[in-house]
Amino acid sequence: MIKAARFPHVARGLIAVISLVISCAAVADDELLLYVYDGATPVEGALIELDGSEVGVTRRDGSLMADLAEGQHTISVSAPSGKTSIARFAAGSGQLVDVISDLGSAGPAYVEVYSRLESSADRRRAPTGTLQVTVRVGANGIPDQTVEISGGQASIVTDREGVAAAVIPRGIYRLSIDGLTQEARVVGGITRAVTVVLPEPGEEDLVSPTLEEVFVVASFDPSGLEVSERDASNIVDTIGVELLARYSDSDVAASVVRVPGISVQDNKYVFIRGLGGRYVSSTLNNATMPSTNPSKRTVPLDLFPSNFVNQLDIKKTFLPFMPGESSGGNLVINTKTFPDERVLSLRGSLGFVAGLTGEDVFTDPIDGSFDSIGWDDGAREEDALVSAIADVLSVGRLYDEKNDTFWELDASTEGELRRAGALLIKDGFDLDFQAATPEGSLGIDFGDVFYFGNSELGIYAAANYSNEWSQRDKGVRRTYTGAEEDADNFAYR
Repeated sequence: MIKAARFPHVARGLIAVISLVISCAAVADDELLLYVYDGATPVEGALIELDGSEVGVTRRDGSLMADLAEGQHTISVSAPSGKTSIARFAAGSGQLVDVISDLGSAGPAYVEVYSRLESSADRRRAPTGTLQVTVRVGANGIPDQTVEISGGQASIVTDREGVAAAVIPRGIYRLSIDGLTQEARVVGGITRAVTVVLPEPGEEDLVSPTLEEVFVVASFDPSGLEVSERDASNIVDTIGVELLARYSDSDVAASVVRVPGISVQDNKYVFIRGLGGRYVSSTLNNATMPSTNPSKRTVPLDLFPSNFVNQLDIKKTFLPFMPGESSGGNLVINTKTFPDERVLSLRGSLGFVAGLTGEDVFTDPIDGSFDSIGWDDGAREEDALVSAIADVLSVGRLYDEKNDTFWELDASTEGELRRAGALLIKDGFDLDFQAATPEGSLGIDFGDVFYFGNSELGIYAAANYSNEWSQRDKGVRRTYTGAEEDADNFAYR
């Protein structure tokens, strides 16, 4: 950002006037744009050397444009008054460089290097300059003339003098005026003036053709889909990025239920044609995912925000290349390669369970430091001494390494060992009481693209936290062994 104290011409609104007559547009690389000032006055005729070679002299507005190669560069400025300055910078292939040199200041020149192709988020954070467009026919300004500016910028309309201005981020823009187009480059902190001369009435002899019929021919392009429903050899339902954006669901669990034959249990576990659990697999970018729930094999889908997903494929029939646990179906989640723009979303929920929230409930008497985030810090690990006693009791004898002999346990020794083991585990048998807290969840998603020269780094990150309670009421659970014996028999009142 250019400060007014350093470049007084910015604060005073000095306009660097450049008349661009649209007759034939010349296309050049012109990666470098240099402005030379002496205080608030543009320097005309300053000799510019790039890496020891002369590239030209500055124009009346103090500017000069030149092609630029990749690598380290040095710019030398020699003004007619004898003042000089030097600026050094590095630029990658195809990058644009803006340089503002103030010969009246002892500070270094202002240099900004940026890419032609940048995200909308980077463009919004860029320094802004003023683009002033004058539209005229001959010597007369044209009022109420609309000027379209590319890059998602708002249109501007000329005043009665034929002048329109907009403050926009630095960069190259395409101007569209009454069917004519022209490129204009804006530099941060400087007012760039562009004059567009429209042809006189009668200069153009355009004959409007008569169109009897217009045929629009198009073909289906499935390249955006990993598995096209049209070409699939099995039954596949696909949800693309367009449908995901239209649904505006918060997570994948809310999106897959829109597919026929798909249901979701507990707002997170997918069922395909009525089968779930060990009969359904989920993959993320072709990698099989483990479940965060140790008692289930199904991956909870509420972990994946929809705005990170490029495509969902729900395969309802088995193919040889699919994971072995996909007999019921396979859910394929394909994430976006790079974020389209900066993404940041927060979501939260709060709930209660009737007859449970706020009531005293039994809880585990053993707790760890990370129980609140569902992570055991080792407080519940089996005591090593208890494990050793259990092993001795199961074998029924002890081994004396010194004498290389075994001796059998008698009833008295077994009793003492059992008593010692009971004393070691007695603290974990008495249940504690705690008031059941309300249910709640909190999630945050973030995505952005960062530019490093000509390279890009895309990041997606998501974090979710939830606290849930459940209860069983008026039910029976029985487990039978192979010998037709009851392993357990619980009744819920």
